[in-house]
Amino acid sequence: MGRYMITTEGEEALVAATAETVLLLAGSASAKGLLWGFGFSLDGTSSAAEPVQWKLKRGNSASQGTSTAATEEKRDSDLPAALLTGFHSFTAEPTYTGQALMAGEIHPQGGVYEWRANTLEECFVLDDATNSFFGVELTAPAVVNAQGWMDFEP
Repeated sequence: MGRYMITTEGEEALVAATAETVLLLAGSASAKGLLWGFGFSLDGTSSAAEPVQWKLKRGNSASQGTSTAATEEKRDSDLPAALLTGFHSFTAEPTYTGQALMAGEIHPQGGVYEWRANTLEECFVLDDATNSFFGVELTAPAVVNAQGWMDFEP
């Protein structure tokens, strides 16, 4: 199976002190998905700014929020269409279940974060269900813009 990418397709403006999903990868009833990596960057300018909190979260509810469909890009142009679906630009947040799979903080002044799995065992597995999803959620103490990506298969 091949790999695919989704991005925010532009800047996502974060509202101060508000948890916001910048990217979401939704499952498919026809295949399990593997999250091989994700990342984001911030465009803050103040060296005195407070850190942005980030979380990789899992959801398995019918509420995936209200958003714009992302264009799934093939890493190999010969691949068939992606079986998973990406979303960005949320106007209503998805409903997450359980605790964050990963979490941390990053400085908003030019901050860049990347996580990549090196082996299949390190990947996060997305259930083969249309209501299963992974989301990258950011909470910034002050207004800042973010851009992000996710690397996945199938």
